[in-house]
Amino acid sequence: MMKRYIFLAAFLLLMYAKAVAQSDNFHYFRNISLDAKASTVHTFAQDSLGLLWLGSNNGLYHYDGYSLHAAPGGKSAYQTYIYSIVVLDSSRLALGTERGVGLYNYRKDC
Repeated sequence: MMKRYIFLAAFLLLMYAKAVAQSDNFHYFRNISLDAKASTVHTFAQDSLGLLWLGSNNGLYHYDGYSLHAAPGGKSAYQTYIYSIVVLDSSRLALGTERGVGLYNYRKDC
């Protein structure tokens, strides 16, 4: 009889611990839509300022946590497939594109 009480107490303790361990403190991901020309994100990286850089089938975009912007300024010369992004330092990104490797200075937007 004593074994039954110990087993029941252990079972209830484990169930309580499992219920307490499950937290509702998780973050929701909000879907961010690109412009009509860009449909696929191939790569992303985060720089030292906290900006998230997205390489798409229509160029480079950056996301600041609130809105998405085409970079650099949405110029048509930069609207190319971007397959990879490497953060080089506190101001430059190396972009692997269909036109070769490109360097982008995000502090000067060029």
